[in-house]
Amino acid sequence: MPGDSWASIRISGGIDVLFAFIQQGGSGFEWYLHVHDTLASAERHVTSCDEGAYRTTEIVAIDADTDLDALDDQVENEIGYEDWGMANELLGAVSAPDPG
Repeated sequence: MPGDSWASIRISGGIDVLFAFIQQGGSGFEWYLHVHDTLASAERHVTSCDEGAYRTTEIVAIDADTDLDALDDQVENEIGYEDWGMANELLGAVSAPDPG
């Protein structure tokens, strides 16, 4: 669920973004949304998942005004078993525009 760690940051170009990835893990192949306020924090978390043998999507910059509750619900309920295409599609749908 969203919390203080899902705060937005300001990047060049004035776009508020968060850094998100989806993890598959657990005995039932559950899906989890993880959101961080810095890229470095998200990268550390992905590394930790990798060390625990949990698979993840790439980290994606998403718009800070994304409805994280709705996205989390989609991650938990709409991604099928081993459906990495849907996991990437969900993040792609809320990805922030390239500031360049």
